[in-house]
Amino acid sequence: MFNNLSEQLIHRKLQSDELSFTKAKTLLILLLFFLCVLIGYSSFFLVKNPQFNIKTTLNLLGILAVLIALFLLKKTQNIKNPTRILNYLGMILITGGVYLSGGLASNDILWYFVCSVSSLLFIGMLDGIIATSVSLLAITTFYLIDILKLVDFPYDELTRGIHYRYINAVIIVTILFFLVLVLVKRNHRLHGIIKDIQSNQMRESISQDFHDELGNKLASIVHLSKRLKSTTNQETKKNMLDVIEKEAVQVYDNFRDFIWANDTNNLTVKLLFEHLNDFNHNLFAFKDISTESTLNTKNEEGETLLRAKTARHLILIFKEIMTNIYKHAKASNVEWSLTAVQKKLTLTIVDDGIGFSLDSPSDGQGMLSINKRVKQLNSTLEISSVEQKGTRIKIEVNI
Repeated sequence: MFNNLSEQLIHRKLQSDELSFTKAKTLLILLLFFLCVLIGYSSFFLVKNPQFNIKTTLNLLGILAVLIALFLLKKTQNIKNPTRILNYLGMILITGGVYLSGGLASNDILWYFVCSVSSLLFIGMLDGIIATSVSLLAITTFYLIDILKLVDFPYDELTRGIHYRYINAVIIVTILFFLVLVLVKRNHRLHGIIKDIQSNQMRESISQDFHDELGNKLASIVHLSKRLKSTTNQETKKNMLDVIEKEAVQVYDNFRDFIWANDTNNLTVKLLFEHLNDFNHNLFAFKDISTESTLNTKNEEGETLLRAKTARHLILIFKEIMTNIYKHAKASNVEWSLTAVQKKLTLTIVDDGIGFSLDSPSDGQGMLSINKRVKQLNSTLEISSVEQKGTRIKIEVNI
């Protein structure tokens, strides 16, 4: 029933976006609630005093403000304008109500903060600050008037009665609780939207990686397979088959890393270390190079969850560095460690190979790929290398 009412009373453009429609429906509930409260107030005053007085007039003006806000919610494409009219006109009416109810002696003054919270929630930070500042200024003004006896506030026996003040306080607290609840739910919704955006970005990044890494390798395998059919030289066939096998193994490894990095049960610091260690042992199994690996972390930090993006980039960076050591470093020993301390993950790799000059440009794509991934992770990269003594690489990532 309420969904049908929402479709009738909310602008079509607001209904096209799920988040906007959710906020508009929440505002609609508040407006209808305010309308019922103001009608109840007006009826209460008219029953107690059949003659129109200023208090009754203010409540009727409040009803008019709510009706205008409902009209704008139907006619405009955003919820800011109806909320602004309701809040700022409401603050004027509240000021009159507080004055007629005895200044600070009236808990009508708490309605200022209803306007402040709704401004922050439905309009924006600036309007929330303005509404809060106006509220504090009005309260301070009433306080100074009261203590300095600048004005004699009207004494309204009805609105200063215990029953009226109790009902008024209950209504105000209920509305404030509802507004805060809406704020919490809205934050959850925004958090969900942010996660969806991050997932989309992750999918785009993975698609790009597949295009760059796997696409080229598969194209190479297809090309070599076609050439293999037309080649009669046995030595050439053997070389081609070796290349096809090598490319196929790399494709398999990349798919395995992709599946591993997207399994949420695997994305902890400890399991990342074990995954890297497996690659390390397999790579250097038949190479005369001694390797040593260390995980530096407390028990609870070892179970720290990693984002799929972080795990995937670190795996590819690690493989690139280790492959370069395997092919070019001429090292006898490699030591590497993974350290998790205070939400920072540090990967350190040290070899005793021939090193290289940091000033000379690199001929390969390895360092370009590493620098690109380090930048995507918003991490830091430190490289120190001494020719004929070795190289030390350190990468630090916020987790």
